[in-house]
Amino acid sequence: MKESDQSGILNPSSGTTVDKGIVSKYKFDFFLASHHGDLGTTRPGHYTVMYDSMNMTKDQIYKMTYELSFLSARCRKPVSLPVPVYYAHLSCEKAKELYKCFKQNTLGEYGSRPSREEIEKHLQTNMRYPGMSFA
Repeated sequence: MKESDQSGILNPSSGTTVDKGIVSKYKFDFFLASHHGDLGTTRPGHYTVMYDSMNMTKDQIYKMTYELSFLSARCRKPVSLPVPVYYAHLSCEKAKELYKCFKQNTLGEYGSRPSREEIEKHLQTNMRYPGMSFA
């Protein structure tokens, strides 16, 4: 545990893994606090291994999950989720904006099938993540 800050709150150190006590005895799951809790409270992620095709040890899975949190292009410190999961979440948010756009027919002024440029222009105006590129 880190030393307490001025409020007396303790956060687990980055990389802290819990795999006993509070996890299920019926499945392979664990908690990992991968990021630094510089502001507020660190919230560890809860991970469940569904299928391990590579026959990795538990420690290898913990290490891989932790190391994947360092790959962010936006931050030099580890983030709370493995970066591929984090980017997938951002991409889904962007897809949701596009879906809402078509469902609400806000692109109807362009005709039945808007061009790629028109779609990109609409997405740029609804962008909640400045500086982030989406696939």
